[in-house]
Amino acid sequence: MVMMLQKKKSTNDAELGALDTKGNFIYHIGDTIGLKLPDGTVLRVGDRSTEARLIRFLTDVDSHVDTVNKSRGWITCDRIYFETGVNHLTTESKTQIANITEILHAFPNAHLKVGGYSDNSGDSLVNQKLSDARAAAVLAAIRAGGAKNAVESEGYGAAWPIASNETEEGRAMNRRVDVRVIKK
Repeated sequence: MVMMLQKKKSTNDAELGALDTKGNFIYHIGDTIGLKLPDGTVLRVGDRSTEARLIRFLTDVDSHVDTVNKSRGWITCDRIYFETGVNHLTTESKTQIANITEILHAFPNAHLKVGGYSDNSGDSLVNQKLSDARAAAVLAAIRAGGAKNAVESEGYGAAWPIASNETEEGRAMNRRVDVRVIKK
């Protein structure tokens, strides 16, 4: 059972997010809440964060893994970033990766897939390879934390955009890593 603990008000909840000076899309993740995991660990995260959405899916008995349409059920990581043009995770990514690792420790029967994506600028083959390398880097970081139930990664290049590639913000949103529960 997941319990929500003390809430802390965040600012500007109505906005989806904005670009930072490095060109990353920074999501507004909502009010800070404490989520108590089944093993007693409490994560302090935004109520609209990747972690909150992942935990809600894992604990909701009515949520099921879609084994037919594998393009469904992806959750965008809202705080995983890379250095430009490479698969090196930034320091800012460590907290979310550690949180995802904790969640996987608390739900040992769950299996997770990591997907990497790019915008549509530049060479599509380069984007495909980079998105695959970035997904693999996130998978490796989660597994390095001991979560062996992060089992698979795949790069999708510019396929499956979540925003328009016509704007800088949209391209930043499309350069992302998503996770998908493939087994509960």
